Amino acid sequence: MALFRARLIDALSEGEDSFEFDAHEDLMNDTPVRIVRAFFGGSDPSRFRTKHEDWELNAAFKNRERGVVTCMGSFHLGGEAPSVPFLLLIAPKKG
Repeated sequence: MALFRARLIDALSEGEDSFEFDAHEDLMNDTPVRIVRAFFGGSDPSRFRTKHEDWELNAAFKNRERGVVTCMGSFHLGGEAPSVPFLLLIAPKKG
């Protein structure tokens, strides 16, 4: 297992959060979509500032040279509430 760090910004909370999560050592060799799924699957949902029922991936890109995945998506809040855009950056934890 290896440790990864993620930064999450969403349009509703107007804040930025840092997360750490464990995943297999070769995670950055996976597709960007699988890397994002690993983040959401390995993170404690109670830590998200914006409470949501589900999330949707709109785009995910991997910068192989820097070892960073950039993701844009939306949190679905449920009911008639409009979705909330978010930006997510994922990389291996340094040090």
